[in-house]
Amino acid sequence: MLNWLVAFLFIIFPFSARALDVPQLKGRINDYASILSPETAQKLEVALSAIESSDSTQIVILTIPSLEG
Repeated sequence: MLNWLVAFLFIIFPFSARALDVPQLKGRINDYASILSPETAQKLEVALSAIESSDSTQIVILTIPSLEG
């Protein structure tokens, strides 16, 4: 599961992109683009909570509606 999340982040965040302002984070799941179903968000929340509990690693998911070009 962790490998999937890391791969997902590399796909979403290109290396040469300019920085955007990050919206205020509300928790582990921040779906500002409204692309996650409530069920998926809940499953991710449980998985991220388990990772944090097991070894103190904190992972946050942020979706935004646009990369503004």
